[in-house]
Amino acid sequence: MGIEAANAPIHLPVIIGTAGHIDHGKSSLVRALTGTDPDRLKEEKERGITIDLGFAFLDDRIAFIDVPGHEHFIKNMVAGAATVDFALLVVAADDGVMPQTREHLDILNLLDVRGGLVVITKADMVDPSLADMARDEAMALCKGTVLDGASAHIVDSLSGKGIPALRQAIVDLAAGKRVRGGTGGFRMPVDRVFTMKGFGTVVTGSVLSGTARTDDRSMLLPDGTEVRIRGVQSHSRTVGQVVAGQRAALNLVGVAVEDVRRGDVLATAGTLETTRRMLVRIDLLASAPTPLEDRQRVHLHIGTADLVARVALLESAPIPPGGSGYAELRLESPTASRRPDRFILRRFSPVTTIGGGTVLDPAPPPGRRPRSVLRELAVDLDSNDAGVQVVAVFERKPFSTDAEASAALAQPLDDVAPRILDRVAAGDLFAFPVGTGTRYATAARVQTLLQAAGAELAAFHDKSPLRAGMSRSELASRLQRQLPEGTAAAFLDRVIALGFLDGPSPRTVAALGFEVRLTRKQREAVAVLERALLDGALMPPSVEDLAAVVDLPVKEARVLLTFLADTDRALCLDGTLYFAIAPVHQARQRLADLFAVEAEVATSRIRDVLGTTRKYLIPLLQHFDELRWTVRHDDVRRAGPRLAEPSSCPRAATPASREQETP
Repeated sequence: MGIEAANAPIHLPVIIGTAGHIDHGKSSLVRALTGTDPDRLKEEKERGITIDLGFAFLDDRIAFIDVPGHEHFIKNMVAGAATVDFALLVVAADDGVMPQTREHLDILNLLDVRGGLVVITKADMVDPSLADMARDEAMALCKGTVLDGASAHIVDSLSGKGIPALRQAIVDLAAGKRVRGGTGGFRMPVDRVFTMKGFGTVVTGSVLSGTARTDDRSMLLPDGTEVRIRGVQSHSRTVGQVVAGQRAALNLVGVAVEDVRRGDVLATAGTLETTRRMLVRIDLLASAPTPLEDRQRVHLHIGTADLVARVALLESAPIPPGGSGYAELRLESPTASRRPDRFILRRFSPVTTIGGGTVLDPAPPPGRRPRSVLRELAVDLDSNDAGVQVVAVFERKPFSTDAEASAALAQPLDDVAPRILDRVAAGDLFAFPVGTGTRYATAARVQTLLQAAGAELAAFHDKSPLRAGMSRSELASRLQRQLPEGTAAAFLDRVIALGFLDGPSPRTVAALGFEVRLTRKQREAVAVLERALLDGALMPPSVEDLAAVVDLPVKEARVLLTFLADTDRALCLDGTLYFAIAPVHQARQRLADLFAVEAEVATSRIRDVLGTTRKYLIPLLQHFDELRWTVRHDDVRRAGPRLAEPSSCPRAATPASREQETP
């Protein structure tokens, strides 16, 4: 498929499905149009009816799926209609509109098959006036449906009457195909599986998105089997690749034919989730015999899969015929789908089509949530407001990236990213730098997390009133259960930067407005301790010696030293060594000057330059390694990637707002 200059026509691959009552001439029509008999099964030829899906090709880009019309084979019809671009609604001139005509049209409507043609067949078998009556009846039936406004063609497949004009109408219809199939990787629901001698397992289907090439690896879902594509065919020809909109036959390596079923999905690894639950909007047909009840068991047809599900309504009352509502479908066997896939619902018994709908969330996060919460999420995901949809995606899965939101909405990143930024500017979303990327969470989720952090900090401050703050790493670990892996620290850094929590030092966090209240004696002792540490430089006194200087028990002195560390006026290493911050930053600068001259410096040389001993130097250098100020190679150090970064000036004293005197 080639895409030429911007103003040139883009010839997209097109799949056209037949629909209509049994024995109304669908297969004969396809044979007349293409020269190919779509009835491939021996039983079909013997009985003269289409039982399973048949396939034929008009040219190198237009393919036909011929579907069965008998009521017992409706599930096969749905499997074919689920992946078509346009439909031919076939009505026999001698019968007119029949029950399966109506049901097939309902299914096309529910699947949102946008466009097609009405074809009146067997014209030579009746008086022209009867053919005209059948046409008028079919056109009236199409009013208000996806085929409203479709042109009608009266043909006879045996004599060829009207076939050339119909063939041209199909070509013209195909020329107006819009791009569809969503974004993301390769995805193809399997509608046939068979084996060929010398090739092994072969599957066929309609490619919904992405591209598949020879030797690509793909995932067979829902089982999760990894397979390799050994060969690719489209339109009965071997090709190098297939793209969205094409029919494809793929020769697979890595799976036996008995382990593949219609309804399985081939997809790029990591692009689809296997699930037994779906959040959906359901539209019930006006012809449905009864309302749809909570916990009602139904047949679910999605893609090419035929599944059994139980409906967990999110509404306060059953959905009446002709009505709509939200539900969670709980499947008896797993599947893999995407938003906004369409599906069909049929009664469990007796089996009749009652409605369909749209997938809003193909794999809701695990865990129980109130139905009211799920309904609110469903309403937002179903909103016509693109901004509301974006916020709902991040409420569903907090701290996702813009690319993950794009995949969840099945919309291009170029469309989704600006909407995310708009919602950030409006205050509905918050951005959190994590690693080299950015993740987003809703304002409501941030508020919930802040409440959880506030409760932890309140307990900490109550237990340790002389600690200026809780360790950020400790609070991050306590919040980790409510946050995706690897995001807790980034969350705390961001909310501190935004002023929602206080950060007494780069390593600590405190409740907003919290103040350590020191007595006059404690304030005086803190000043003495800080001076003693500054005087000790890179060979500071021990905790015991410092306690003696301020005439306090070691335990009380350690509390005040921890206060200095909490407020970034001291550095504590190994829980026993305390350095004043100013000498530490001076040491960093001296190392930067040293490495500017010498690429590698031995530990003994660093010791001499810094004027300290190994007792203090080794833990200090290990700390520098952790900060990536230095990099160790055996007994030498090199400049680390962060050594030259600007550092904040150490605070010489704690502002009065952070220390309140208590008599």
